Amino acid sequence: MSINRGNMIFCCAAVLAVIAFFGWLLTGAGIGAASPSYRPTTELAQDNYTFQVSLANSTEAVMLKPNAFTVTIHQANQHPVSGAAVDITIFMPDMFCGTSTVKAKEIQPGVYQGDGIPLMAGNSAAEVKVQLEGRTFTVEHPFLTVRR
Repeated sequence: MSINRGNMIFCCAAVLAVIAFFGWLLTGAGIGAASPSYRPTTELAQDNYTFQVSLANSTEAVMLKPNAFTVTIHQANQHPVSGAAVDITIFMPDMFCGTSTVKAKEIQPGVYQGDGIPLMAGNSAAEVKVQLEGRTFTVEHPFLTVRR
């Protein structure tokens, strides 16, 4: 019995594809994968400022719905910082997926809020860029997006 080279290559490729698929499932990318633990607030202290980013009332956002993100900025002496330009970009770190960006509005001194809209369910993050006194500060806040 003779096995031609084309069949041998096809069989090897199929076996490798199955191994890769099960490896992908076991590393947490498949259904039922363990989710990382999310903190309600992400904080960054840089230079003379402290930046706090949180998702209103939760560590979960709802897919394709506005979800309120709050960014609090204060100086090291705890004084609120007004007049910053704050952009919030929602993305999925582990996927090649679209993003959505919103400009946050200052709702009280040092407190900015914007409604981010996640596009897909899964592990997500808000990249918050703060323009302040000619500098840009970046904070990444991870969260989970769910379907409802």
